[in-house]
Amino acid sequence: MIGGWLVALLLVLGVAGAVRFFGESSEGALGEPDGSGGPAATPGAIVFGTLLTPERQVPLDSRATSFSRGDTFAYAVEEAAPAQRVYVEVGRTDGGAVETVQEPVEAQRIPDAPGPIAFSVPAAALLDAWGPGAYLMRIRLAADGPVIAEGRFTLAEASPSP
Repeated sequence: MIGGWLVALLLVLGVAGAVRFFGESSEGALGEPDGSGGPAATPGAIVFGTLLTPERQVPLDSRATSFSRGDTFAYAVEEAAPAQRVYVEVGRTDGGAVETVQEPVEAQRIPDAPGPIAFSVPAAALLDAWGPGAYLMRIRLAADGPVIAEGRFTLAEASPSP
């Protein structure tokens, strides 16, 4: 009887050790947790829109999550501390498994750094590079660091009819 309990205990400890040793990756690939865990590790929100103010924020009246050719694609992490550079990862989320379209390997320098995390580009450039679809964007302060902000947006060839 005691031998059976001892075997069960060793089995549970072995599984726990294996999970700890082979557990989640800390790289946080798109579609997977970032491995940092805990409520304090919850990423902030990326705010999307069609305009950035001189203070590098997205005004309320320009906020949007769907963009088409001719739009400006702007985004900001308004709750983040000023930064020198960020790493942006983007994945297509429609049509099955997440497909990474931009890896977080090249740092994007913040204008007038350290400064607010905010950028704008023509939506046409993103459509040309990635095509239409639904996307997830994640921002990190280091290429292999935890995700500090994330948000979802859509790229469409044409604006929806009113």
